[in-house]
Amino acid sequence: KILAASGGVGKGTVWTSIAAGISSGKGTILNPQETGEPRRVMFFSAEDTVEEVIKKRLRKNGAIMSNIVTLDMADDRFPRIRIGSRFFEQLIDRYRPALCVLDPFQSFIDPAAKMSERNQMRKALAPLQKWATKYGCTFLVVMHCNKMTGAYGKARISDSADMWDISRSVLMMGETEEKQRYISHEKSNYGRLSKTVIFDIVDGVPVYKEKTDLKDRDYIQLASKAGRETGTSN
Repeated sequence: KILAASGGVGKGTVWTSIAAGISSGKGTILNPQETGEPRRVMFFSAEDTVEEVIKKRLRKNGAIMSNIVTLDMADDRFPRIRIGSRFFEQLIDRYRPALCVLDPFQSFIDPAAKMSERNQMRKALAPLQKWATKYGCTFLVVMHCNKMTGAYGKARISDSADMWDISRSVLMMGETEEKQRYISHEKSNYGRLSKTVIFDIVDGVPVYKEKTDLKDRDYIQLASKAGRETGTSN
């Protein structure tokens, strides 16, 4: 799965909320009523420190911390977390997480891979597809959107159309005219698209408001008509 947004919209807040909900079984911002058994979550972040930032977010969102597995980017082993590496697969095999988050995913691919070249990402991400099937793990890769004016959906994915084509599910985030946030389900290979979730962020916690039939395209076009871009406020 892909979770993509411009800077300042709250990608980190959203994915930690999703991780917390899965670890506790209490539902997520995407499906607040869909509760279940607590499951293990693994994540790796090259943007925020684990102790000072991410664990605080997870606790605020009610995570069961014993179900959270990670390495801080200051750990000497962190550079070994690369898609396709034996070390990474060993961690997946050992802990068998239901969800593994990579934020941002560009930090965990082969540095030689060129995102803008056709089929480069297919090769780079092939191990995730293999591991997902082998270990029953869902991978959520977090991405930045590009700054193309008026772009929506597939065109907003930074640097690589391949990413959209490869992914089985794509979530795009942005900001409404009312300064609320939205998560628009833009692609689904195995079922219907879900309605767009409207939410606020209150003290670091996503607060569900409602669902709507409007999609990323609608919000981008509304923003263009109003003379502004979505997803750029803090």
